[in-house]
Amino acid sequence: MTLNDHPEPPPIDNETPPKELKITNLTSAIEALLRNPNSLFKALLEKQNLILPLILLTVFSMGLLGLVFGTYSTGHQLWAAPLKIIGGFFMAALICFPSLYIFSCLADSPLRFRGISAAYLCFLALIGLLVIAFAPILWIFTQSSNSLPFVGFLALTVWALSFAMAGKLLRKISHTMHSGRQIYLWLFLFLIVTLQMSTALRPLLGPTTTFLPQEKKFFLTHWSQSLIESSVIER
Repeated sequence: MTLNDHPEPPPIDNETPPKELKITNLTSAIEALLRNPNSLFKALLEKQNLILPLILLTVFSMGLLGLVFGTYSTGHQLWAAPLKIIGGFFMAALICFPSLYIFSCLADSPLRFRGISAAYLCFLALIGLLVIAFAPILWIFTQSSNSLPFVGFLALTVWALSFAMAGKLLRKISHTMHSGRQIYLWLFLFLIVTLQMSTALRPLLGPTTTFLPQEKKFFLTHWSQSLIESSVIER
């Protein structure tokens, strides 16, 4: 045998499915959600004791995001912004669930009501985990920048990234393989609803004298007017 006669290493099997994780508590549920979401999805179908911890995790994450928003202007926004974001997010989630169920049925998904509910909870919980991950970055800019348009843009970027990554998970575990157009359409509607909800509960950033707005606005109209007002103030 010569020096060049070493046996070649076996090829790496990229198709090996991820190892099933044993899920017994919130910590293991979080790990499963990040490493192998299908394990958590299956566990939710079997164990109802995981539902409440995941809901509380989502509540905590939205509250943390609201607290970060509140630190931009402090004052009563420190409690108002978390309350608005928690309430607005779960209101949007409740509003959008019926359409998710109908769209999944139209897409010929094999999941029934319970399975769609479990997939939806995984989707919401992953948004919450991603918001927690991005919160320190957002907090740095709320404390170091006075530019409301920039901080608002950064907040929208954080939300868009969290939503996109969680949406990918939802598409995988909902098994809508026969027609993906319905689930894409639903994700778009969910995003629009959350953006409009943020406008209906404005302001989430910046000082305010009222808890809720006194007039109705479309979110694109609100953004454009806010940019114009900010540019006038900076001049």
